[in-house]
Amino acid sequence: MGGVDGLGGTSRLALSADGHHLYAAGTTENALAVFSRDSGTGVLTFVQALFDEAGGVSGLDEPWGVAVSADGKNVYVASHTSSAVTAFTRNVVSGTLAFLATYPDGGIGGPSLAGARELVVSGDGANVYVAADGDGAIAIFDRNPLTGSLTFSAAAVDGVDGVSGIVGAQAIAIGPDGQTVYAGGNGGRTAVFERTVPGGALTFVEAESPSTFPGEGAPFTRGIAVTPDGEHVYSLVELPFAVYPGSPVPAALPRSVPASAPSPRTSPR
Repeated sequence: MGGVDGLGGTSRLALSADGHHLYAAGTTENALAVFSRDSGTGVLTFVQALFDEAGGVSGLDEPWGVAVSADGKNVYVASHTSSAVTAFTRNVVSGTLAFLATYPDGGIGGPSLAGARELVVSGDGANVYVAADGDGAIAIFDRNPLTGSLTFSAAAVDGVDGVSGIVGAQAIAIGPDGQTVYAGGNGGRTAVFERTVPGGALTFVEAESPSTFPGEGAPFTRGIAVTPDGEHVYSLVELPFAVYPGSPVPAALPRSVPASAPSPRTSPR
C-alpha cells in the first residue's frame, strides 16, 4: 500500500535512540522494513525493505526480535525459522541498512540459537543477548563496537548449572543499570540473571512466577519490561487455555527491586 513493503505479520518494532527511524520485523514476509520519522509530527515515511534471500541478505526467515544498538550503528534481528541472528550496519543519517552478517545456530552463532525469538543489545554496546525458545536458552554474544560484528561467547541453558525459568525462552530485557538481565518463556516464569560488567557473562540468580491465573493450561511469557528506575519488572503472560483464550495478561512479578533495597546482585542467597 502506498509503496510500503515488508510489513506482513509484523511482530516487533524498534526505534533508534535518536528517534529518527523505526524498524519493523515483518514475520510472515521474512522481511525488515525501515521508516524515517518526523520528530515534530511523528509521521512515518517508508524508506526501505530487506527480504530474506534477496540482495545478499540471509537469516530473515520468520523474523521476530529486532533491536538497534545504542550508538545507532547497527540493527540486529532474531529469526525463528532461520534460528539465527542477522546483523546490519545502519546509516545514522538516512536510517538505511546494509547486510553485515548472519550468525546461524550450529555455526558461528553457537549451539544455542534454535528458535531464536527475541534479542536485546546492552546499553554499553558490548553484548547482544538472544532468547531462543527451541533451546530454552539465552545466547550471549560479544559485540565489536567499531564494526558491529558479533562473536558467540556463551549461553545460559535451562536445566544446566542450576538455570531455570527459560524453557521456551522468548522474552528478554536488561535493567537500566545494565547489570541485571530478565528472561522468560513457558510457564509464565521470569528468570533473573546477574550480568558481569565488563564481559557480559550471565549468572543465574532466581526464577519468579506471577500470581496464579484463572483457567487451565500453562501460561507463557510474551514480553518483559523494566521501569526506568529499575524498581519494578513487568511480565506479559499469555494464557492459551484460560477463561479468555489467547488473552495477554500484563502481570507484575511478586518480586520487585525497590531502589532502596538490595539488588539481585547483592542480596543474600
